[in-house]
Amino acid sequence: MSVCVRVQTSAVEKERVVAELYALGTQGIEELEADAGALLLAYFPEGQIPNFEDLHNPSRGVEVSRPELVPPCDWEERWREGLAPRQIEGLWIRPSWCASEGEPELVIDPEQAFGTGEHASTRLSLTLLLKALQPGDRLLDLGTGSGILGLAALRCGAAFALALEVRDGSIESIKGEERFQLSVANMLLEPLSRVVPEALSLTEVMIVSGYLEDQSDQVARLFPPSWTHKTTITETQSGDRWCASCWYQS
Repeated sequence: MSVCVRVQTSAVEKERVVAELYALGTQGIEELEADAGALLLAYFPEGQIPNFEDLHNPSRGVEVSRPELVPPCDWEERWREGLAPRQIEGLWIRPSWCASEGEPELVIDPEQAFGTGEHASTRLSLTLLLKALQPGDRLLDLGTGSGILGLAALRCGAAFALALEVRDGSIESIKGEERFQLSVANMLLEPLSRVVPEALSLTEVMIVSGYLEDQSDQVARLFPPSWTHKTTITETQSGDRWCASCWYQS
């Protein structure tokens, strides 16, 4: 048998709580939608239940329930069951263990949910990318991760995609050699703040994603007056309002 602990947490505290649950030895965490914040179901081996006294803190919006016995779970199988084909701007995306739903499609097996568009920031950036993409475009995918954005662009008509993990000097190394119609950067605000200003000279259109709605002004300040904001789309996931925006040279 396993033990399930229910943790109600505010959106602000969620990432810290998840990290603490893994530090306490959880075998896996399910996240359920809640009216405010998130409800986390954390599973532990029977007989190895940690002390949750430090984690339980109602004044910070974190409440831990009494542990409950549940049947043992195959976590890899449950994770797979939670992934299904998705269609974004006409493109089907699925892991290899799911049946095809139609064409065009991209088959990619993730190591985590981000790889198949399960996270809002991936869906948002892919939506704007496929809307902006023209046949024959050259794409720069910054902070590529699983490669889903570059692969999707190639599947939908891009002539070329350069997938670049962002490290010191990585963008500088291609300046003067490459030019792109489209660039996309799906990452949190801190790396966006470093990468976007450095990459603007390489592209005609820049799509940025991975930041929260209350960070929109900080993102806008990354673009000089010669760049124009075209559109922003948003999606709420687990209490967080994620954004993606498209900018082009005036």
